[in-house]
Amino acid sequence: MKKSTTKSGSTRKRSSEASAEVQPEARPAIDEYNAIVNVAELLSVHLMQARGEFRPEKMGDDDNLVLRVAPPQYRGQFSPENSTISCGVRLILTLENPAPETTAAEAAGDAVVEVFAEYRITYKLPKNTVCEERIVKFFAARNALFNTWPFFRELAFSLVGKMGVPPLVTPLLRLPPLSQAGLH
Repeated sequence: MKKSTTKSGSTRKRSSEASAEVQPEARPAIDEYNAIVNVAELLSVHLMQARGEFRPEKMGDDDNLVLRVAPPQYRGQFSPENSTISCGVRLILTLENPAPETTAAEAAGDAVVEVFAEYRITYKLPKNTVCEERIVKFFAARNALFNTWPFFRELAFSLVGKMGVPPLVTPLLRLPPLSQAGLH
């Protein structure tokens, strides 16, 4: 099997695109968001689903595979009775052998490797904390995603290694500063 590598330009570009798309529609004020971040305690991170798929027939003659990280999916829910925020995060990573001008959507069927994971992450807040839905949505998009990313990186590294593909180093997750996320 040929050695697989990632093109660093593609990796950084895709990683930036994915993190730029993390921005939810409702953008809370920085102070409201920070108030929740300052008191939230991580209770648990659970892997709900995971899937890894290797398609050796998709390997091309070129030994360079392109790493793509799909825009993450997330949700969040506040439970005032339990003073908890429960979040769900879905992540997909692919290694592809597409033509250089192929977009991520067009290349989806050309994936040599695909890793999918869904996590449930729960945070505890102090009793009587009020947390609006728009804050919860933003919290899920930033904090839950940021907290699950290391687990996903390890999962991808482990699964890809067991597929016989050379080790994969998934990029760090980079979120834009709150001031650049359109918050006021």
